[in-house]
Amino acid sequence: MLDKYIVRSSEEANRLEAVRAALEIIKASASDSGVSNVIEFTKQEISNLADAIQSAIDKQ
Repeated sequence: MLDKYIVRSSEEANRLEAVRAALEIIKASASDSGVSNVIEFTKQEISNLADAIQSAIDKQ
C-alpha cells in the first residue's frame, strides 16, 4: 500500500516508517475488535499513533 510512496527527505522516510508501524499495530488489533471498530479507530487515531511512534524514534 505504501510501497509506491515517493520519499523526498529523511523526515518523510521516518514518517513513512512510523505510519507503517501504526498500520501493523492496527492490523494486529483487527482480529480482536472487529472490522468496523478498527476502521473507526484508524480514521480517528492513525495520525496520533504514528506521531507517538515517530516521537519515540526521534528520542533515540
